[in-house]
This record gives sequence, C-alpha cells and structure tokens, in this order.
Amino acid sequence: MKQILHISLILLLLALNQCKSKQNFITNDVKIIKGIVGENIVGDGNRILVPMLGVSIICKRQKKHLETDTDGKFEIEVKKGDTLFFSYTGFESKQIIIKSKKYYKVVLKEKKGI
Repeated sequence: MKQILHISLILLLLALNQCKSKQNFITNDVKIIKGIVGENIVGDGNRILVPMLGVSIICKRQKKHLETDTDGKFEIEVKKGDTLFFSYTGFESKQIIIKSKKYYKVVLKEKKGI
C-alpha cells in the first residue's frame, strides 16, 4: 500500500512539474514591445523623425487594434512572428514582422499624387 502511495505522489509531482514547464514556455513567448511611428522630414540636409498621432496599428493574429499616442508612441503585447500593420490617411501602409527587438521605429511615407 505504501508503494502505491509513493508512486502516486511521484506521478502527481511529475505532472505538476510538466504543467509548470508548459506554462513558463507559453508566458515566455509573449512580450511587450514599444515603438514610435513618424515621417521623415528633411531639413538642412538632416532627416528628422516627426511623430504621428493616431496611426492605426493592427496585430493580425490577435485581432488587436490600437493607435499611436500624441508623441507617436505605441506599446503592445505580441509574440515573435506576429505581423503589425500600420496605416494613416494620406500615407502608404506598412507592415513589420516581430523579431527579437523590443523597440521599433516605423517610418511612414506620404502617398504620391494626393
């Protein structure tokens, strides 16, 4: 009887350890990234990034939508490999695939002929 109890306890501990390992794997896969969205303005031979307020950002996998703040900044929880789509009226849309970076600088270009 004691052997059965010991074996049951060992199996229970192994099962709990397995669950914890899977949980750590899942939570480690998700990360928060930050960034800024703007347009490059050339002045005096220098490029200056002008932040853009209200740029629409969509994460396709999560079906999340957010917009940049007054400083053109954003923050979103993503997984490596997610694709973010950036769009703003009068500008070309842009997409980026999330890699290992924690900070992204996204530059949008004005559409020609508008």
